[in-house]
Amino acid sequence: MEAYYEYVNVLARVSAWRCFQIMLDPEDLAQEAMLRVREKWSQLKSSDPTGVKAWLKSVVHSVLNDLIDRAYAGKRDRRKEVPMDEILDDTSARLGAFLPPNNSTPSKAAVRNERFLAVAQALGKLPDDQKIAVELHHFSGLTLEQVAQRMDKSIASVAGLIRRGLKALRGSLGELE
Repeated sequence: MEAYYEYVNVLARVSAWRCFQIMLDPEDLAQEAMLRVREKWSQLKSSDPTGVKAWLKSVVHSVLNDLIDRAYAGKRDRRKEVPMDEILDDTSARLGAFLPPNNSTPSKAAVRNERFLAVAQALGKLPDDQKIAVELHHFSGLTLEQVAQRMDKSIASVAGLIRRGLKALRGSLGELE
């Protein structure tokens, strides 16, 4: 279960930024999601990494729904909402884009799943500002200008944070080769 901790954190943080526009602390969502994962871990029926990731996405989805219900009770306009499944799938795909393509043999798929988790773990080890900048730009798809506005920093400093964050990620992931 601990191996999936950073994966759940990345999904939760990026989803919070995309769904709530920072109206909710992404770390609170990540913590709530991990509490729910620990609580329901015994209900997991699959040991296959792909099945585990799908189950984890469903848990994060459930936590997001609960938090949205609490935050917007009586104030929601469902017509303006982006389906969370799309956000979670997109976030997971963007995280997977840091990996070489899946060549579909079982052993290559297993290695890819291990590296998928390694990307999430390496991301979790970055300094907070670098982590946030990389997540907002690469996983949420925001422009440098949008990231700078959200982080209340200059575009040049955000570009530097992203550059240093990606360099650190490449270094961490290069050690796995």
